[in-house]
Amino acid sequence: GIAVTAQKLEGASVRYKLQLKSSGFDVPSWQSDFFVREDGTASTIYVPFSKLLPSWRGRIMGEQGVPQDKLGEMSEIGLMLSFLTDRGERNQPGFEPGAFGI
Repeated sequence: GIAVTAQKLEGASVRYKLQLKSSGFDVPSWQSDFFVREDGTASTIYVPFSKLLPSWRGRIMGEQGVPQDKLGEMSEIGLMLSFLTDRGERNQPGFEPGAFGI
């Protein structure tokens, strides 16, 4: 899995998304929501590979969990604030357009 240490710096949201991707345009990304503390205290969040969901443009494309044979193909990592959750649902309440910082 991946450990992320984060804290809320600015903005209303406490839900963010971790994303892994292999290179190429027509490949799904693997994503999982994670939450930071509302009070701005830093915390370390552990996201197991088994929790990541395959997604293409916000739509779930298969079963949860990165297969072992796909882990070595991952070449990109990202953190984002999204209007969709990792399951493709609206990120409400809490999502607001505008500046944010983690």
